[in-house]
Order: sequence, then structure tokens, then C-alpha cells
Amino acid sequence: MDESFELPAAARAKRYRGLAADARREAERAAGQARSSYLILAGQWDRLAIQAEKPALLGAKPGQSH
Repeated sequence: MDESFELPAAARAKRYRGLAADARREAERAAGQARSSYLILAGQWDRLAIQAEKPALLGAKPGQSH
């Protein structure tokens, strides 16, 4: 498993956004189904970034959920 889960929420979000950007760059070079798949992956990484940021946006402390 990736060590990203051990990072603070803001660092995880930054990592996930970087992975989304990587997927978009790959999509630019790909065609057809591969391009579509990279774009789907990018969207999923963006969603994970948003999810990682939510506790901070809601004022929750690490390990606390709303």
C-alpha cells in the first residue's frame, strides 16, 4: 500500500492532485479507450483529493469524522 495514507490530509490531497495531473498528461498522448481510461482515473484522483480535504474544510481534527 502507498504511504500516502500516513500523510496529513493536505499533503494527501496535493499528492492525489499530482496523480490526476499525471493521468491527464498521459491522456493527451493516448487515444481511444486508453485516453478515456486516463481521464476517468484523473477524475477519481480529483475526487480523492476533495475527500482528503473535507475534514480540514469542516474543521475536524485528524481521526475525527463528521
